[in-house]
Amino acid sequence: MLGVLSRLLVMLILFQPLFALPPPDVTETSPPVVNDDAATTAYCPTGHSMIDCRLSSDSSYGNSDGLKFDGNACTAYGRGNGNYVKSTATCRKNNGQFKVFYKDKKFNNGESGSLSCGTGRKMINCVYYSPWWFWPAGVQDDGTVDTSNSLKCETTHCQLSAICLLKSETSPPVVNDDAATTAYCPTGHSMIDCRLSSDSSYGNSDGLKFDGNACTAYGRGNGNYVKSTATCRKNSGKFNVFYKNKKFNYGESGSLSCDTGGEMINCVYYSPWWTQPAGVQDDGTVDTCNSVKCETTFCQLSAICLLKSASTVQSEPDLYEEKIPAR
Repeated sequence: MLGVLSRLLVMLILFQPLFALPPPDVTETSPPVVNDDAATTAYCPTGHSMIDCRLSSDSSYGNSDGLKFDGNACTAYGRGNGNYVKSTATCRKNNGQFKVFYKDKKFNNGESGSLSCGTGRKMINCVYYSPWWFWPAGVQDDGTVDTSNSLKCETTHCQLSAICLLKSETSPPVVNDDAATTAYCPTGHSMIDCRLSSDSSYGNSDGLKFDGNACTAYGRGNGNYVKSTATCRKNSGKFNVFYKNKKFNYGESGSLSCDTGGEMINCVYYSPWWTQPAGVQDDGTVDTCNSVKCETTFCQLSAICLLKSASTVQSEPDLYEEKIPAR
């Protein structure tokens, strides 16, 4: 029995990285405020996305005018009745695989407000605010709303705010050596990021290439699957990107730049025989597109460049696509 337990312990140690859990969510709580309309905000740390906003467990909606949020900031407002309020934000590590966006809508006295995340998106949090305290049906003690539909405003004006999760499309992965799997951006969108999916590993892939709105990963043939992930932004004519690639040979150090007027926002690496030179991350991206040494027959760098003169204001959230093309 001791020998069996020892072998199991060794296996757990050796294969621990395969079963590693994602980083835990982070909870941030704001300092208390008491005065009427006083604001207190909980901020998510850099590199995290807010997935929940509510009054802290030791606050009460009866002491607050409600909640608002803007991006990674969850703000509670005091009612001024002598009791304090605090806000709590739950934040998730954003490694390029988890996409959320935020919506809000104001409506007036007597109106019933509603808010939707739209097709292909899931609402994961909804909160309520009004400048004069009242407690309409559907608002919980922590300031969240059971449903974002048919909430009646009973004061001068009200606001609903929602956190929406972008749903992804996933198809069967590829396993065979040199097999290609491609994530395509939909019509009217530009690809702004290309990488291996979060459940893939560069050790199982020959790397990535892209051509316009197609992000392609290539299998290594070691029995483990790979998938590619593309992040796509609505192209309304105010957001302009272009794509570059460069091949270089064994022993050479490859580099790629966006030239004058362009800012590099993504760089990936490929070689027909698996290697992982310095600078190449586990998701196939490259820290810098300069001085990547080729350690096989030939290699390729591909970059996405943003035109600096272009406006980066987004009218719609980015899309997250994870697909396998038809064989």
